[in-house]
Amino acid sequence: MEEYKFDGSAYEFLGIMRWSLIAREMQKEHRKDRFDVLKDSTKLEEIADEYGMDDYALIKELIRLTDELKNTEFYERKSLVEALLQFAQELEEKETNVENGT
Repeated sequence: MEEYKFDGSAYEFLGIMRWSLIAREMQKEHRKDRFDVLKDSTKLEEIADEYGMDDYALIKELIRLTDELKNTEFYERKSLVEALLQFAQELEEKETNVENGT
């Protein structure tokens, strides 16, 4: 299976994040207008302002959470696996070079 890569722009990604986070916050608050807000871009922007969810705040949160994830066991294991795979690939290349006399 191929690793997922978002095929849109960074601003589109931020918009999707904003929409999702607004839906989450409104659900937590049991707001009855949440479905109307999520369908209306004007209302969505008003609520984003209410929650302080501008692009800068979302980018700061992405950076903070990325830094937090870097300190997890999962991230360390994945990094270790990637390093081992790269090491194995380099060994294979060296063996090929030796066999070819280069």
